[in-house]
Amino acid sequence: MTLPFRVTDDGTPSGSPGGSPPGSPRGSATLPPQPRSGPPTPRTSAGAAGAAGATGMAPVRPAAPPTPVAVTKAPKPSPAMRVRPPMPPPRPTAFMTTTTTTTTTTTTTTTTPPLTPALAGRLARPDTRLEPWRAMANPSTGLVQAHYVQQRRQEIITGHRPRIEPALLRIDEFLRKNAPSQWPAGTTIPRAELLRVYYEIERNLQAAELTINLTCDAWFKHENTYDTYTQMYERGIQNGTMVLKSDRLNPAVTRAAIDDRMMFPEPAQAPAHRGLHPGRPSIEGLRAQMSTGGLVSDGAGAYNAANPHFNPHTKQIFLGLNYGRRPHGSAPNYGRSYLIAKDSVKPKCLYFAGDTFLHQTDPAHAGTHQAAYENLASILGHEFDFGDVLSMLREHIFRSCYNAEVLGDTDEIDVGFCKSLVLEAHFYGEFRFSEHAKALVISPRDLVKRVKTGDEPEWSTVVENARKFTQKHGLQLYQM
Repeated sequence: MTLPFRVTDDGTPSGSPGGSPPGSPRGSATLPPQPRSGPPTPRTSAGAAGAAGATGMAPVRPAAPPTPVAVTKAPKPSPAMRVRPPMPPPRPTAFMTTTTTTTTTTTTTTTTPPLTPALAGRLARPDTRLEPWRAMANPSTGLVQAHYVQQRRQEIITGHRPRIEPALLRIDEFLRKNAPSQWPAGTTIPRAELLRVYYEIERNLQAAELTINLTCDAWFKHENTYDTYTQMYERGIQNGTMVLKSDRLNPAVTRAAIDDRMMFPEPAQAPAHRGLHPGRPSIEGLRAQMSTGGLVSDGAGAYNAANPHFNPHTKQIFLGLNYGRRPHGSAPNYGRSYLIAKDSVKPKCLYFAGDTFLHQTDPAHAGTHQAAYENLASILGHEFDFGDVLSMLREHIFRSCYNAEVLGDTDEIDVGFCKSLVLEAHFYGEFRFSEHAKALVISPRDLVKRVKTGDEPEWSTVVENARKFTQKHGLQLYQM
């Protein structure tokens, strides 16, 4: 393994050519020879030595040269040579085992530190922060819904680009119709201008309130103690089995068939994924829990799901996007009062152009009319196979989200237009009032009924019960 260079004190990289040779400590020096004391000793050559020997005199031994004394300083370790101090040994804790191995025996000892009074007291007391175990109802419901929304959103967003072009064509038609002086016939509207209008409309759609319309006299005739909003499939559960009945606005057989078409359009297949996705269910696995498989009559005016594995809790909750800022919410035909969802709910929804009941005659393309929060304006380019329903919705979206008009209630235009002018949203998950709603708007017009039953609540009773409800869940209360 090659270690990175580190710069030493003299600016030379350690381990690189040009530094001090290995084994040569920096800072060592050799002093010059020191002079001897006394008179100098004459040098004696080899001839002189021989002559002295011939005369019987001992030869003069030449003096040995002085031994150089090396004065060596302690080497200063470079950054690359510095040794990290050893880590302190771990503190012994309870149930810690220390093993010592020798050539002959292996000794194992267990060291347990003494308990201090404070620690002993903490261990003796139960931890009140831990909640007791409790069983969860329908533990797989949330996972099934999350996987479904994730896969549908991927399919919708993947096909977003091809849907922009039809939407730009509709914007081109609208600008030429409503601004002929600016864009006369024969002129070409720049693509940049069409995209500017497209994204302006999309921002206004995303900023619109998401509402659930209701009748306040039914909700607050008595004190409302519920914490969550339930859809019709959940409300039909009796003794663990779904028993679905029709009501004034939702025929059971039609409602179940359309919901299955919307959720699983044909052909339904998951988008291609890269890499491994363990635990991700297939479309068929999701369908097994989320589709009713059709309804079977029980002979008493109610219906059961043909699919024995159907989980009623996995179905969607219906909301509406109030793009026109209508005074009584997005769908006043369901009631003049309404809840306003928090903005955090919007990105989690799937959106439809028009009421999904209108798609019962167009089953082949039912799923193609969905849009995600990120590409809401692509709804302008959707095409239906039934009349000019969508053209009316486009006209109202242009008027409100581009011309900044405040539109009137849809049922005041024509009751039959309510389904055509709604921009429906489907939320998959538990809708808790305290977590997913931010305001409640009640209207005394809910108390005006065509047929009087004699047990209608007083308006003061509705207001008092609505006030208790909003105080309990932390909502704002308004009257329209």
